Amino acid sequence: MKWKGDTLKRNYLNQQYFLEVDLEDLAGFDENLSETLTKQPTEHLQIFEEAAREVADEITAPRPENEIHVEDIQVLLRSNSN
Repeated sequence: MKWKGDTLKRNYLNQQYFLEVDLEDLAGFDENLSETLTKQPTEHLQIFEEAAREVADEITAPRPENEIHVEDIQVLLRSNSN
């Protein structure tokens, strides 16, 4: 799976608080995780979004004092399959 940290950081600094996750890339990394997320996205997206927010906090630090709050990150699932 491709490291998405650079994309997440670029999006965050441009005030675009989202991260696209390609399900085929995820399957290449962990097929069971990709399958679980595909079958039950609402039950698992919150965990992905919490993790993305934590990573955004780490990779955008240090931030100016007036930007202490870390924005929520929306995880968007993308798939080329029908």
